Amino acid sequence: MGKGIVPFMRLFATTPFSMEKPVCRELMRLHLGYTDIREGRVYFESDGKGLARACVNLRGADRIFWELASFDARSFDELFAQIVKIEWANIISQRGKIHVSAKCARSKLMSVPDVQRISKIAIIKAMRRRFPIDNFAENGEEYPVEIHISRDRVTVALDCCGESLHKRGYRVKTAPAPLRETFAAGLLNLIGYKGTRPFVDPFCGSGTLPIEAAMIALNIAPGMKRNFACERFCGFESVYFEEARREAKKAVLDVPVKIFASDISKEMEELTRFHAARAGVESYITLRTCAAAECMVPASSGMLLTNPPYGQRLGKQKEMEQVSEQIRLLLLHFSGWDRAVLSGDKGFEQNVRRADKIRRFYNGNIECNLYSYFAQNQ
Repeated sequence: MGKGIVPFMRLFATTPFSMEKPVCRELMRLHLGYTDIREGRVYFESDGKGLARACVNLRGADRIFWELASFDARSFDELFAQIVKIEWANIISQRGKIHVSAKCARSKLMSVPDVQRISKIAIIKAMRRRFPIDNFAENGEEYPVEIHISRDRVTVALDCCGESLHKRGYRVKTAPAPLRETFAAGLLNLIGYKGTRPFVDPFCGSGTLPIEAAMIALNIAPGMKRNFACERFCGFESVYFEEARREAKKAVLDVPVKIFASDISKEMEELTRFHAARAGVESYITLRTCAAAECMVPASSGMLLTNPPYGQRLGKQKEMEQVSEQIRLLLLHFSGWDRAVLSGDKGFEQNVRRADKIRRFYNGNIECNLYSYFAQNQ
């Protein structure tokens, strides 16, 4: 593959658990479409230009991979034979630094170190068909190769992102149990937030939900200010990424935005302000330090989405009861709004109120539900 010659690629975006639908919607909005949906993956096909647009603009995807092969393997000999078939010299430059990672689940091949080692040997052997040398310097651009094996089905792919897409660049200080940016964006997508209605988060923590809401309302592409591993791949034109960033910058809106966030902790309110400033949206978010139930109702209708402390994040019965009481009051005060609460509290409905709709997710390794309450006409 010569310089600037990138094939039409089979790509897939990885998603948090049960977040495939938001990513499908985003791909449709970007006019890239999708070809298949599997657990934690949304497949689509595109060239280098489309890949650049996906990297820069996708909000809910964790990573984007270029799938190079998919096959069954129940022995290391089969794994080696299939990987060595791939024309790696068309993909990786002679100086390319090859890093192989692996994930194995419910398969005959379960030794991650052995899968990595044998895959690397197969890649080098395939490279020698084009470059008949003993040693490759591997001092050039990086190629993160991922081998994923599940139920003896092997997927060989290149990670196009490098760092995960949730790393927008604005969240640099830590807080207890923060929401990932991609997960927060997916939740906003699922509840139908488009940026045109007032939005409130009364347990804002480090500010991920209100910041992601502001970025949606202002049409700020999450990857506009970052780089991606595939920009340095052999045969990829960096001009595609430069063009995607320029298009994203031109698409940013300057519109009135009604976003409100609060937290009982002054420290969290200040942390939200700090992160919002880094994201360039501080002036669009009204912040306040107060108990959740004292959060102002800024309009007769809008959207409320929040992630209150729960379960492992509290661990004390009295504090859990206080949070539940705050949520009960919130649901009452914002009765004219569409409201959604993410909680890992197994007794949430018993302690708070029966929901109109429930969706199950994982916030990190904590199983939780999104409890939705539809607006009640007054």
